[in-house]
Amino acid sequence: MKTVLCIVILLGLLTVRFRGAQRAKREKLRQSLLASFGEEGSPEVFSAKRKKSLEDALGRNTLKQPLDEITWKDLGMEEVYERINTCCCAAGEEYLYYALHETGFNTEELEESEFLTTAFAENPTERTELMLLLKGLGFPGEYSLGDYLEFITRGEKTSAAKEIIPLALYPVFLGICFWMPPAGVGLMLVLIAYQVFTYFSRKAGVLAYLTGLSYLVRLIRSCKEIAALNFPQIHPEQEILQQGYESLKAADSAGSFVLKSSEGGQMLGSGSGPVEVLISYLNLLFHLDLIAYRKVSLTFSGKKELLLTLLHTVGRLDAGIAVAAFRASLRNGWCEPVLEESSEAQIRLEGGYHYLLKHPVRGSITTGKGILITGSNASGKSTFLRMVALNAVLAQTIHTALATRYEAPYFRIFSSIALTDDLAGGDSYFMVEIKAIKRILDASESAGRPVLCFVDEVLRGTNTAERIAASTEILREMAERRILVFAATHDRELTEYLKDTMENYHFEEKLEGSDISFSYELLPGPATTKNAILLLRQCGFPEGLVLRAEKLSQSLEES
Repeated sequence: MKTVLCIVILLGLLTVRFRGAQRAKREKLRQSLLASFGEEGSPEVFSAKRKKSLEDALGRNTLKQPLDEITWKDLGMEEVYERINTCCCAAGEEYLYYALHETGFNTEELEESEFLTTAFAENPTERTELMLLLKGLGFPGEYSLGDYLEFITRGEKTSAAKEIIPLALYPVFLGICFWMPPAGVGLMLVLIAYQVFTYFSRKAGVLAYLTGLSYLVRLIRSCKEIAALNFPQIHPEQEILQQGYESLKAADSAGSFVLKSSEGGQMLGSGSGPVEVLISYLNLLFHLDLIAYRKVSLTFSGKKELLLTLLHTVGRLDAGIAVAAFRASLRNGWCEPVLEESSEAQIRLEGGYHYLLKHPVRGSITTGKGILITGSNASGKSTFLRMVALNAVLAQTIHTALATRYEAPYFRIFSSIALTDDLAGGDSYFMVEIKAIKRILDASESAGRPVLCFVDEVLRGTNTAERIAASTEILREMAERRILVFAATHDRELTEYLKDTMENYHFEEKLEGSDISFSYELLPGPATTKNAILLLRQCGFPEGLVLRAEKLSQSLEES
């Protein structure tokens, strides 16, 4: 009796010490979250499996107006996502990934998101408490939450009889130990060996599902905790989470705690505290987590849509905090865009910049007409296209513009900027390019929001004469279809052919002896200078080569 009492006291002391350490750890995390909000952290690099799972999950969502794969890659949106992503849990990561692909949000949806983002920026104490709860929800593993839901839906269910019958035998064999000790001990050892052997084999069969199920159990607990926060600005979301908890609170029972403690994949004797270590051994002998797995699986049966709603709601909150942190990290400022449902293709951008540039030269443009940008190499044409395009995307996805002012209608946004040939598909660069441009023309044939597109070096993959002729007619056709196009080109002939169709702007360089410098300022009118051969000299090419190139260039222009 004394031995048992000592063990109980020891476990109690260890538990108290562990809980104290947990409280200290939580307080340290709270202070860290407060202090680091708005700091630019290191972008997270996802594993290939996790990234593929995110993409698959995106494909299962029905997006109203998705940013297509070409535009996503052209604008480096994977890096943009990683830059914004400071989410505390997987639900937030997946919602943010979805939101950056969805350019079809309407005014009401963006206003709701703006309300949340502003609330998170203006209420640091409440925001930090919410972040602590989201951190507790955490991340389940390398698969998307949608994949885990699919796993659970079709996952192997453990047999109730196989788990419950051995439990009933423990007291029977224990009784035999008192009456017939040798036989009782022998039977007990056989039963323990059977439980240990079958535990690992059965757990291996449901391990992937157990990981996802553990996350969903934590989600239900998080719903209750978030709903209890004193944070009036998120009251509508709290109501959704509270109702979801009431429907699924059976998953937040004592048996579910065993499931959570096991975390779906802990090895024997592992855990974050003495209670968890003890439970891992109890699981081995009594299969408590497998019994809990079956119980919770039945609780979640037929509740896939409700679970998706809860994940979406929690993810929306987490992503809103990440957007607020992203805004706070922008040392060059940002503005709330002004968007409206209109068929007029026009845009007003003032003081725009690209977040990747530490000391950006801000650019401005106001137009309801196509823009043709000329200029010498490295002068800033492509950067300007990407800057305007990125602002348009961020305005319609996370309601944030990297500018002092952004006004535009809601657009369908496309680009053809950084294409490559498709070896797997058997398409040359030129074929890839014309298919990319054709998709923009095709989009303009369907009813909907006006089209905004960005094209860098139209048809660069073919010879000069055909490129100029085809580019002229493509850009003219876009103008006639009311596509607002921003195009960059080295072909100065286009500025003359399209002078009545598009507005001409250019970037230029300054020459000081053999040195070249750039202002990166957008100037009206077509370019009048070129610098390709001068850049050869500046980069250290042989002088004889440079002189011959200059002579050949001059003769070609004269002819």
